[in-house]
Amino acid sequence: MGGTFLIDQGADEASLGRFFLLPVLILMSAGAAMGGRFADRLPRVLAVALFEGMCALCVATLDLLYVAGPARGNPNVGFVMLGLLYFSIGLATSAMYALLMDLTVPRMAATQFCTYMAGINLCESWSTRALGALIARFDYGGGFMAISTLSLLSLSLLMYLPDPLTPAGSNPPTDPVGPEGSTGEKFSPGSP
Repeated sequence: MGGTFLIDQGADEASLGRFFLLPVLILMSAGAAMGGRFADRLPRVLAVALFEGMCALCVATLDLLYVAGPARGNPNVGFVMLGLLYFSIGLATSAMYALLMDLTVPRMAATQFCTYMAGINLCESWSTRALGALIARFDYGGGFMAISTLSLLSLSLLMYLPDPLTPAGSNPPTDPVGPEGSTGEKFSPGSP
């Protein structure tokens, strides 16, 4: 929705193309690299909450700048705010992937992680569709505020994740079934 928003604020298609061609790629990549690094040093749930919260706050700030009026019709502010949003998306994505990797059972990790990835794609599709419907009904202001509010509220679900999660650099997680069918055995990379 960022592209249509910027066009509606007066951005030309060439500027929009250049923005999505290189700056967005660089910002998301830098965010992902930094997000992974932070996720390896902070508790995973905290990293996800911080970075997902940053994404929601970027959208809410974008909304306030344009709805309150000071940036209305000025696509440059939108480029800056969307740049910050894409950087935050990079941070959040790598932290979320680190968290989801911690939640997998080693013997089923590929299946579980692929399912998590599919769920993330489903959420992206759903949120884009929902945002489009909200914008059509309430304009950008209502749509952006509703989506950012829902995102912030969804962070409360993080407290229901299993605890403790495996911190980075610790022993591999316990496989509940174990290689020989017994419980509580540590999974080792050479196990069948």
